[in-house]
Formats: sequence, structure tokens, C-alpha cells
Amino acid sequence: RRSRKGDNLPPPPAAPRWLFAGAAGTKSPLHVDPWLSHAWFAQLAGTKRFALYPPEDAKLLHDGTTSFVDADELIAAESCSSARQRLEAAFPGCAGARRVAAVV
Repeated sequence: RRSRKGDNLPPPPAAPRWLFAGAAGTKSPLHVDPWLSHAWFAQLAGTKRFALYPPEDAKLLHDGTTSFVDADELIAAESCSSARQRLEAAFPGCAGARRVAAVV
């Protein structure tokens, strides 16, 4: 199966089963699931903040390799022009990515 970027990936397990658990403050970096799989989410305690971007904006959020912009820095850059300029130098067009925020 091929990812969106066209990389050849081994096929996912027949029935992928992943469990991610974390303590307060745990976060995952901005990413695209290479197998384009679906997932369930359950919040057992506290809150979780999501920054979601439409698939067509993915090209604005990475440098053409495997490095994605830091979502916290991108959110901070929305209100700080010097931070926005610094991010735009590394990730041209990133300020134009359309974020949907959600808190669970």
C-alpha cells in the first residue's frame, strides 16, 4: 500500500491494534498516518487539545522530507509576526494552513 507521499510502506497488520497512553502534558507531534487508517479516541481523565488540518494542507506543514512544523509553534505564530516569519522560512506557506481546534 502506498502512503499519500508515495512512499512504499509495508502493509499494515490485518487488524491494526494500537494503544497510546500518556500522563499529563503528553503530546504527539503533527503527523500524517502513513497507512491513512482510522482511529478511535477515548479520554479517561482531564482534557486533550487537538489541532487538526485538512489533508490538502499537509504540503504546507512539512519541509518535503519527514519533518513537520511544531503545532504549538504554529499556533503561537498566529498572534506573533516574528514567530510567523521564522516558521515561514523553514516551512513556506505554513501560516496559510487551516487549523480546526478541538478540546475533548
